[in-house]
Amino acid sequence: MKMKTMIFMLWANAALATPLIPEIITPHNSLSRRAPSDTSCPSAYTSENGLRFKTYCNQNNAFNDALDPFVVATLDACLEHCSRYQGTDEGCFGVAWSISSGDCWIKNSTTSQKDMVNSAITHSALSNADDMKPLDTDCPTTDLAVESINGVAGMGYTVHCGKIVPLGMYDLCFQGYGNCLPGPFNNYYHATSLEGCLEHCLGEHPLCNAVSYNPGLEVGYPNCWLKTMAGNSFVAPPTNMGIMHTAAITRLDTISTTCPKNSRYTTTSTNKQFDIQCGKININSAIGSSNITSVHSQNLTSCLDTCGSNKKNCVGVVFDPSLSTGFNNCYLQNQTWPVEDKASVTYAALNGVSPSTSSATSSPSSKSKSKAWIAGPVVGSILVLAIIGAALLWWRRRKAKAASGAQGGMGQELSGNGVGTYNGYGGPQEAKTQYAGYAAVPNAPSELPSQENQVQELDAASKMPPHRNGPAELPS
Repeated sequence: MKMKTMIFMLWANAALATPLIPEIITPHNSLSRRAPSDTSCPSAYTSENGLRFKTYCNQNNAFNDALDPFVVATLDACLEHCSRYQGTDEGCFGVAWSISSGDCWIKNSTTSQKDMVNSAITHSALSNADDMKPLDTDCPTTDLAVESINGVAGMGYTVHCGKIVPLGMYDLCFQGYGNCLPGPFNNYYHATSLEGCLEHCLGEHPLCNAVSYNPGLEVGYPNCWLKTMAGNSFVAPPTNMGIMHTAAITRLDTISTTCPKNSRYTTTSTNKQFDIQCGKININSAIGSSNITSVHSQNLTSCLDTCGSNKKNCVGVVFDPSLSTGFNNCYLQNQTWPVEDKASVTYAALNGVSPSTSSATSSPSSKSKSKAWIAGPVVGSILVLAIIGAALLWWRRRKAKAASGAQGGMGQELSGNGVGTYNGYGGPQEAKTQYAGYAAVPNAPSELPSQENQVQELDAASKMPPHRNGPAELPS
């Protein structure tokens, strides 16, 4: 390449603000680098985790801010942040969102409708008062009592009244969180009881082993904290967090890992025949593209019976007796694919169903927006251009950072809090956007930044409630 041509490319790249290599969109620049992409204002909104809002379009809710503003691309994204906000002694009771700049202001409990003033460039919203009311703070049983959940086989838990798992320990962005946000927005679930909080835990991927529950909502609407494990020490929460109780799973029944001698199984109620392949896995299970749902099963035959009686065209299962991917360890699938080796799991497909050969893609859920999470690296013959492009990208980011500081309050870039995300069978990863286990991640608004994600078996008769916010039927 001639020097003149190279200089022209570098000049054009800087002038057009388009990198020579795709920019990897991180959790932070996906929040703060975009201009508002959708300025619409719905008459009402319910967040992914269930918090209801009344909106006030073209009205500004001034003052009563809980923290400095940050930038998001839509009002929906601002409301999602509000629903997941963890304050120092209270949650989020409303928002104001700038149509022009994308600034999102989180409002404290002193905000109200009387604070609204007309504004052509701002939309506001207030959270539903009933959703933010404190709940019964009494411990549901005696301290250190060992309990079980009616209809849920294979587990037991111990209650620790007035205690929590030490702050910052065993946190993870679980699959059901959809998008992973940095603090103070990194929690997700709301519950109305300690047992309800634990049910969220049992429906999650990977395996959740403990929860801490804040009935008074001093920490905000997301008052149910899921933990990968509980450890051996439980402590009193800080006074500004109010009363909290913890449930730690202390019994998980052993799941049978024995491979059946007969490689074909006939279901008990529907007489469907499945071909069993121990130590194998559906090659598309990692992205969950063919999953219908997941349930807990104590053994492979129970898992196959559940598939056989399923009304959503279940033609195969992945069974994980290790529970490493979650308590719901039987993954029902509506497509079959070629298999590959995986020592810890078993794959079974309906006899006579041919494996699909087309590439799988997950269709977006009804509440999802377009995804702009990931761009692949450029390698090989354009390595030199990649290095130059990276240098230009660094220069542009320094320039953008300086410009942001000069704007004075146009929105802060949120910082992460060290919470890992689940990466399939592995542990926390540094920059993943999606759970890579068997089940697909429920799509959440693409404006929300990503971070990253860590189930043993319900028998066929179990009444384990479905994951509240994850789709009961995952996209195919």
